[in-house]
Amino acid sequence: WYKKKMPKRGSGKGHAINIWQVYDMRQSMNCNQIAKKLFGINENSTYNKVVMAYYKQVKRACDKACEIMKQINPVDA
Repeated sequence: WYKKKMPKRGSGKGHAINIWQVYDMRQSMNCNQIAKKLFGINENSTYNKVVMAYYKQVKRACDKACEIMKQINPVDA
């Protein structure tokens, strides 16, 4: 009964930022620079939890795009 009444985990909204935009930017910038550019922040992610959350969001988007690219173009070893 308890599990039926509780909402399921995850928002199901997908990514808030475009993963392909992050993937393209990743070719010339690191994730911290991308987060600063996309979200308009100038602080260091080490000292600020909000900035760290933005950084992690960019990192997840980049990882997801890289995973998709690997599935599309597998490298023959």
